[in-house]
Amino acid sequence: MAYGLGARHPEDRLSAVDVLLMLAAQHRLDAPSLGEKPAILLDHSLVKPSRLAG
Repeated sequence: MAYGLGARHPEDRLSAVDVLLMLAAQHRLDAPSLGEKPAILLDHSLVKPSRLAG
């Protein structure tokens, strides 16, 4: 999901947001992991910060 939030195409990012919202609604969202995983992806230049910020 973290990689999806930084995906190249907006529709792919939107799908990742849908998953995030679904998990949050079911009380299954791992918030600490959601914060850690994008940081790892950014550190390895696997996603662009501007895509995650959007």
